[in-house]
Amino acid sequence: MRAVDHSCRAAPGRTGVGGGGRCSVSGGGRSGVGGRWRACLPGAVLARALSAALIATLVTVLGTGVAIAQQTALATVRTTLVTTLDAPAVALAPYLAGVAALGSDGRLTHATNEGVARRLRRGLTSEVLVACEGKLLAVDGSGRLIEVGSGAVGPPVSLHATPLCLPDGRVLALDPTAQRVMLLDASLGRAALAPLDALPDAEPIGVVDDGPVGGSAGGPFVAILVHPSLDYRHGVLGDEVEAEGVAVLDAATLEVVARWSVPGRRVIEQRRLASFPAAGRWGMVATVSGGGDGGALVVLARGDDPAELAVVASGPGIGTEHRWRHVLGASGRRLYTLATPHIGGPLERWTLPASIVGSAPTRLRREAFPLGVTSHRIGQRELDLGRLVPRDASDPVAVDLLAMPTRDLRTLRLIACDQAGCRVSADAELPGAMAAAPWLDRDAAGNVRAWVATDDGSLLLVAFSRDPFPGDGIPSEAE
Repeated sequence: MRAVDHSCRAAPGRTGVGGGGRCSVSGGGRSGVGGRWRACLPGAVLARALSAALIATLVTVLGTGVAIAQQTALATVRTTLVTTLDAPAVALAPYLAGVAALGSDGRLTHATNEGVARRLRRGLTSEVLVACEGKLLAVDGSGRLIEVGSGAVGPPVSLHATPLCLPDGRVLALDPTAQRVMLLDASLGRAALAPLDALPDAEPIGVVDDGPVGGSAGGPFVAILVHPSLDYRHGVLGDEVEAEGVAVLDAATLEVVARWSVPGRRVIEQRRLASFPAAGRWGMVATVSGGGDGGALVVLARGDDPAELAVVASGPGIGTEHRWRHVLGASGRRLYTLATPHIGGPLERWTLPASIVGSAPTRLRREAFPLGVTSHRIGQRELDLGRLVPRDASDPVAVDLLAMPTRDLRTLRLIACDQAGCRVSADAELPGAMAAAPWLDRDAAGNVRAWVATDDGSLLLVAFSRDPFPGDGIPSEAE
């Protein structure tokens, strides 16, 4: 389906009304209806923005395609309905100058930035969809890893674990039992196999290395959660199985080169670790729960013993069990999390001190910002509903952007953080609740773009343009 994309404009402090299909609007400040950004789509979406009486009047006069515009000094939002899927998407990944959308019915659709959509494949049985240097990995009806473009078929894999793309086209994946790790070549042929008691739905990550290991260059290096446990049955991430340890692998040989085990009857309550290069070699962050607490932050890096990871920094837990903290990602020495995303907790920014002195872990400095956002649906494995926006070369060093849905999942919120704090820069309302993690990138001008899928089957391209960076700060809640 061809994309329908009409811009709506209005002078500051005024409300504009225009005709035409599905379109986008700008908004913000205190102007117009509600003082908010409004995605301008017909019927159902307008019903959430305006009173029923006003909608009836506008539709009578102008027809069903009505645009309500507002203006803001910060940014402009443009929302394009690219296509309507047969079933809501469960995963999105960049592919061929556009995005691939995996529907809950197992059908895979490709849509371009220009609005051309075509179906690529059907009969996929897992929510796994991974982009690898222009290639696209998925799991077929027999549980085998496949490359969509070439049709290459690999071995059976764990249905809920996420494969990791490595340099030169290789892939790291878990076998169906998650008790062995596989190194696959560029054609998905099995090049190596090694035992590893991994978390069944683990998502391995690459970690930054700045030198040789044991006298050999080695690498690249991968961190993965290991030693599944049922000791902490919270179950917010899709099941009650959590990891008791971390392993760092040399991806070239599948050799385990370093480990860390959670002390006591505690677990790492997440599917993946978060890379944190500022913490040192193999720097990463784990969320630890149990022992009367939940959501404590543990920052790991290579220790004096090259075979062990050391705790170099930490952040306090939430204070009670069965409360979770979601690590969103790191930018330099700044780490972003969302506390208790299922019950309305704040966005948090943690700062790692410039120098780590002594053997005792240093304490992360916390700031909190209640911005009405979430990052996760309880009971789901998806971890990227809210995330850091990829940096652009033109971004100020001290500024980070995040894209996160509001708690009802019906608005995509762009958040800008600077030295003074974090605040909402722009909102893009959606025609339904967000159904999958959005895919974020930056265009040639540095503007933020988000591919978004909603539960009504819509596949949208949302663009935030102009300057989204905060011009004035807001007070932070440093602790």
